[in-house]
Amino acid sequence: MKMNTIIGLIMWFSKLVYLLTVAIFGSIIKLFKIVFNQTSSVGERGKTFIRAYAYLYHLEDFGESVEQANHSANEIFTAASSSHYDHQMMIGAVNYIKENTGGKQLPVIAEARSKGFLG
Repeated sequence: MKMNTIIGLIMWFSKLVYLLTVAIFGSIIKLFKIVFNQTSSVGERGKTFIRAYAYLYHLEDFGESVEQANHSANEIFTAASSSHYDHQMMIGAVNYIKENTGGKQLPVIAEARSKGFLG
């Protein structure tokens, strides 16, 4: 009887260690995906929204021309852009819609398009 109990405890403990290892490993993999490929969680409309925000930012805050602002906005999420800049635009865009549009992306995209955004 004691041998069966010990074997049962060992099996239970090994299953517990296995499940914890899988859960921790899965969380680490998700974290690396987010850190190293931030755009994976951003859908196409999300990318368009962030580019529209960047367009308005460059057009209104930097006084760039329509052509320059479109060029700057369309570089986001490409090899020509740094991940730091992309991340800053994502944060700025999210903060902007929280403060101005009740969390809605489409009004920002519509405003940018009305001002010449091509994205």
